[in-house]
Amino acid sequence: LQYRLVKEGSGEAVPPHGAPRIHYTGKFADGTPFDSTAGRAPIILPLDQTIPGFGKGVVGMLVGEKRVIYVHPDLGYGKSGRLPPNSLLIFDVEVVDADTKPVSVVEE
Repeated sequence: LQYRLVKEGSGEAVPPHGAPRIHYTGKFADGTPFDSTAGRAPIILPLDQTIPGFGKGVVGMLVGEKRVIYVHPDLGYGKSGRLPPNSLLIFDVEVVDADTKPVSVVEE
């Protein structure tokens, strides 16, 4: 897993197991996009429901931060999934909200 910082953010960081609101574009190594939120509202994406490389690459991002995340097939879909086998995946990600999960209230 590798990433490149495109724009620094500020504010809250995306926590492990979080559900950030993001804009993203997923591309293959040749630049061909396979999914994107372009032209749509940002999506809420629970990191525990994503491929491991995406979740690891987003944890710690700050609100407003933009990264390009490079996901090796071993941390992506590997030889199975809806994409071609052994695909290197590249994600352009911008964090809009660090975590949309409700904070649990502890009663005393």
